[in-house]
Amino acid sequence: MDTTLPEAGRLLANSQSIVISTHVMPDGDGLGAEIALYHYLKRLGKNVRIVNPDEVPPRYRFLDKTGCIELIDSRRGDWSRFDLAIVMDTNDPRRLGAMWGIFEKHADDILVFDHHPQLEGVHAPSLPNTLKIHEVMDVKSSSIGELLYRLFHQAHDLLDPSASAFRLSPEIALGLYVSIITDTNSFRYSRTTALSHRIAADLIDFGLQPEEIYQNVYSTKAVDHLRLIGEVLSKVSETPFNGSEKTIAWVEIPKALRVKYGASSDDTQSIVNFLLLIKNAEILVLLREEDDGRIKASLKSKGTRKVSDVAQEFGGGGHDFAAGFTASGRLADVRDKLLAKLKESL
Repeated sequence: MDTTLPEAGRLLANSQSIVISTHVMPDGDGLGAEIALYHYLKRLGKNVRIVNPDEVPPRYRFLDKTGCIELIDSRRGDWSRFDLAIVMDTNDPRRLGAMWGIFEKHADDILVFDHHPQLEGVHAPSLPNTLKIHEVMDVKSSSIGELLYRLFHQAHDLLDPSASAFRLSPEIALGLYVSIITDTNSFRYSRTTALSHRIAADLIDFGLQPEEIYQNVYSTKAVDHLRLIGEVLSKVSETPFNGSEKTIAWVEIPKALRVKYGASSDDTQSIVNFLLLIKNAEILVLLREEDDGRIKASLKSKGTRKVSDVAQEFGGGGHDFAAGFTASGRLADVRDKLLAKLKESL
């Protein structure tokens, strides 16, 4: 059911044992939001844990200065009942991996913070009616960090009545900032809001060092990874559509190429952003072969044409102008099907 920020604040206030998680292949938005909310709730005396289905990518490990992020151990069955499960940055339980089964079985209530469009029709997940799910959804929010910042201010009288106003801490500020800068691509995406900038200013006024955070998040490439990027970009292809100068620009990264340069999947995440620099390209596509042989597709638009609908047709989803999916099959086959669907949608 749809939940307002004050209602979410009341639910948090009335919960003592809380488990937070985010989606598989975690990113800066989900991880930063987890860290911010974890430290906020710990300050309120809550019994809170972060347990994720996948490991934290190396470039985000600086976020977890206290070692609070746990990796789920599917062999352990010693979960006891807890008051509240919190899901960050996805409204699709299938993207929680093994954590969703834990939440279904052991959580009294489930609170979702998300800013992606809801999956509809045949693509929507099937959920038992017995689950008490509360969803704080705002597709206009730049990030979960922005959503949490609003929560902390609007519900502080419920959550922290002893304080006259919401109080930042270094850990909360760091989590919020990383969430916002990574999901706006450093304020370059169309979903960047005026509030995004005001929050960033507030966090910098508090004492955050933007350059230090930027170095941790983005300046993490080995020389071989730059060579990988160079080889991938040397093979950029463009496909025109609608008989105009506008194009779909796309690149492929076979697993063998990543192995050649010793790169992980996360090391290649930013490559699609280079395609944003192409003058006539309206739609940008990165196709990457994962370690298990499946194909991960990242789709971006320069803000005039939606790509989320096409991603949903392949079982994925995301924002209107930034979406993705994972599919089985040969890289060339997935590419051909995707390009055909994109042209059809345009």
